[in-house]
Amino acid sequence: MIGEYHLTLRPDTYPLDGARCADHVRWRRDALAKTQRKLGKAKLARLLRWVFTLGLWGR
Repeated sequence: MIGEYHLTLRPDTYPLDGARCADHVRWRRDALAKTQRKLGKAKLARLLRWVFTLGLWGR
């Protein structure tokens, strides 16, 4: 939506130009990738904890 409609993100008060728009999109994609890696690690840790405790953890 940022690129297509030139919407602004708070607290900006003016539309994003091409370079700033690309920076915002890159920053958001990097943040999403980082969050997805953290989620993957958390799911792996949960699975390993469940395996090593024979499913008794968390009951």
